Amino acid sequence: MGDNPGQVIKESTPPEVHLTLETKSQSCNASSKNGMHFHWLRCEDLLKWLKKGCTVEFIGQIIIVSLSLILIRLICEALGCNSKELSSLSNLSWLWIFSIIGGYLAKLIHLPPLLGMLAAGLLIANVSDESFSIPEKMSAVWTSAGLSIILLRSGLEIDLKCLQRSSFLTMRLTCIPGVVEAFVSGLCAMIFFGMPFWLGLSLGFILAAVSPAVVVTGMLSLQQLGYGVAKGIPSLVIAAASFDDVLAIGGFSICIGLALPGTYSTMESALHGPLSLIYGVLVGTVAGVILSFTKLWDKSWKRTTVIMLASLSIMFGMKALSYSGSGAMGAMTLGLISSYSWVNGVPTTFALEANATFVHSVEKQVSIIWDIIFEPILFGFIGSALDFSLIPPGSLVKSVCIICIGTTIRLCSAYLATSKSGFSTKERIFVALAWLPKATVQAALCSVPLMTLKQTMSSDDVNYLQYLEWTEQILSTAILSICITAPIGVIAIKSLGKKWLEKDGTMGNLEDDTTVGV
Repeated sequence: MGDNPGQVIKESTPPEVHLTLETKSQSCNASSKNGMHFHWLRCEDLLKWLKKGCTVEFIGQIIIVSLSLILIRLICEALGCNSKELSSLSNLSWLWIFSIIGGYLAKLIHLPPLLGMLAAGLLIANVSDESFSIPEKMSAVWTSAGLSIILLRSGLEIDLKCLQRSSFLTMRLTCIPGVVEAFVSGLCAMIFFGMPFWLGLSLGFILAAVSPAVVVTGMLSLQQLGYGVAKGIPSLVIAAASFDDVLAIGGFSICIGLALPGTYSTMESALHGPLSLIYGVLVGTVAGVILSFTKLWDKSWKRTTVIMLASLSIMFGMKALSYSGSGAMGAMTLGLISSYSWVNGVPTTFALEANATFVHSVEKQVSIIWDIIFEPILFGFIGSALDFSLIPPGSLVKSVCIICIGTTIRLCSAYLATSKSGFSTKERIFVALAWLPKATVQAALCSVPLMTLKQTMSSDDVNYLQYLEWTEQILSTAILSICITAPIGVIAIKSLGKKWLEKDGTMGNLEDDTTVGV
């Protein structure tokens, strides 16, 4: 600022945000008498910054949401919905809008939008009065729908050819860190919370999954800039991140079937988890084969509509049969089989020629629907489920300890998994840090144990309250893992990728650069 108090400060602020401070020579009478000067924030500069960030996409989302809510409200009133139902709809509307705004604000400061959506839900749950409430059934429906769509997208993004061409290093990076973190976190849950083995391991597999929404986006950005492409580092992390979700969801499906007591016998409980996994793969495969008949689904909008309806039908159909884990695995398998069939043009009798753009166009359209509808509502619901007034402070401390211990062990195991890979020490550390962020899978699965408990266990059961406490601890721990690891992962990928990875001067290509240095 120098010796001139009226000097305008511009150099010390980022170029995007010119928050210019200048001394006001004429102040109010009270300040003039005291010889004081006030520094004012120039409103025109603040408005210029907000207008720059206020994109057409954000404005369009708000308009679409507002019109949709008005239409839904009119339909409900025409159907004669009672005041309680209208109140629930109104609360859902506010949650939807605030989540979109929260995601937009997080994006402005270069954080994942899902963190802003979580924060919006947290604020609503912990600041608003008791009149703000959404029925559990409505919450469960939207959570399940969001889970099916997010896992459908994960399945569409898995590249089997990429996995096949990658070396054994991909499988090491997929399995070793995830399994080690799952068992370590599960053991910590048993120690800190006193959970049974299978329930603790269910939490471990929830925490073990990395977030494709964070990891894939960051690694694709580095790949396009040419960082680490020669050694195939972005491709390695992308391929392993996609397959990591399959491992985590499969492990969770098996464990949760053994964890919660209910209407099943001991033998049925032991078989429920593996059967959920098998049924999910079978149902998803059958639906994926039907989607491969592209002579029937010859338009992009047809493929998008059918695959979304199939994903939602699998999720709610298997849930009605008390196989919630099957719905999750089925949605992912559906996306995987559909993607493979479209790219390879099989079966030849019923399919059009192989066309990779089928996958890209469907994924793009599904992502738009996800961004506008399912993502803000899902993460808003997840955030609103964490009411700090109902959680003992000691429980939060234990949750943070479990997360820190699990992620530390994961970092070490990921570093060891990349041994004999031809990577430098810095590159191996970067891969381990890029393998850190959690978000989408945790948000999708964290409420499943609680919902499953309420479906399978009577509230009159002598152990009901204890299991209720444990499942709520799973929920809060998973949400905290998102809040802690997602920002760290984003910062690590963005800042360290350009410093620790070699720039090859060429644009990366996910198909061509999948061979990992051995």
